Amino acid sequence: MHPGGIQYDPALGGGATWDVGCYGFDVALWAFDRTPDSVRARWHAEGGAAVDTTGVAVLDFGAGRSALVDYSFDYGPRSRYELQGTRGSISVRNAWAYSDEECVITIATLDGTREEVLPAADPYQHQAEAFGAAVRTGTAPLVSLADSRRTARVGEALVESARTGVDVRLS
Repeated sequence: MHPGGIQYDPALGGGATWDVGCYGFDVALWAFDRTPDSVRARWHAEGGAAVDTTGVAVLDFGAGRSALVDYSFDYGPRSRYELQGTRGSISVRNAWAYSDEECVITIATLDGTREEVLPAADPYQHQAEAFGAAVRTGTAPLVSLADSRRTARVGEALVESARTGVDVRLS
C-alpha cells in the first residue's frame, strides 16, 4: 500500500476501515444476516497518517453472538476469515484478494475436518461481470442495495466509535 495513494486520502474516503476492513465486517453481516445491535472500533494511524491504517472492530449481534474483525495496511497481506459456531468452524483463506492463489475453505466439525479448494480467480472481475450481467438482463444483483446500505451504515458506525471511543448502537 503506497502512503501517497488514495487509500491514505481522507477526502477520498481513505483509511483501512473503508479500504480493507469493510470486507471483514461485511462477512459478519452476511453470516448473521442482520445489522448488529452495536459496534465498537479502535484505530491506529501509523507514522502520523491522516487516516486509520490499522483497526479492530467488535460487532455485537446480541444473544451471545459477536464478530471480531481486525484489518490493516501496516502488517502483511491477509485475506482470510473464520466463522465459529457451536458445532464447528469454517475458515476461508484467500477469500478475496489474490487472483493467482487458490481459495482454501476448511470445514471443521466434531466429525472431522475437510478442505474445499477453489481455483484461483479474480474476485473483482467476477464482481464486475455479475454487476454487468444484472444490468444487461435486468435481474437482481447478487448484493442488494439494502445489503450495501447496511454495510455502509455499519462502516459509518465504526468510524464514529473510533472517533468517540464509545460503542455505537445500531438497533
